[in-house]
Amino acid sequence: TIPSGNITTASLAAAATGRVLQVVSTQYASNIATTSTSLVATGYTATLTPSSTSSKILISCTGGKIDYDSGTTYIETHLFGKIGGAAYSDISGLVEGFRFTNAYTNAHSISYLWSPSTTSEVIVQPYFKSSAGSNFYFNRSNVKVTVTAMEIGA
Repeated sequence: TIPSGNITTASLAAAATGRVLQVVSTQYASNIATTSTSLVATGYTATLTPSSTSSKILISCTGGKIDYDSGTTYIETHLFGKIGGAAYSDISGLVEGFRFTNAYTNAHSISYLWSPSTTSEVIVQPYFKSSAGSNFYFNRSNVKVTVTAMEIGA
């Protein structure tokens, strides 16, 4: 127990950081695949407008069914973001990679903390590619994928 008078309610509120200020979550259940060896957009997005330039955005992409048709391939997923009317750019680098040599599937489990330093609208979106040009599915069989963006007060 802290003796009364040592810490005021106002000083506790002012010191509180890391609060979740807003959460935007979208679900998708469409099939999406590529044979491209260059990063392509999934079309799976989450959009929010930070309330402060010091806020951070915690991004997650979970669920779905990562799959491929045949052969050996290495797949990559990156997170891209755009601020206001700007173009998308790679904000994370490689955040998820799988090497497929046998038939198996996996679910997405991506988390990334972004510091966009803006109060303009931000949109986040996973991009993906296949290393060998074989058919790689970011999502297959219409399994739900959730893309979430959370504003964290700093």
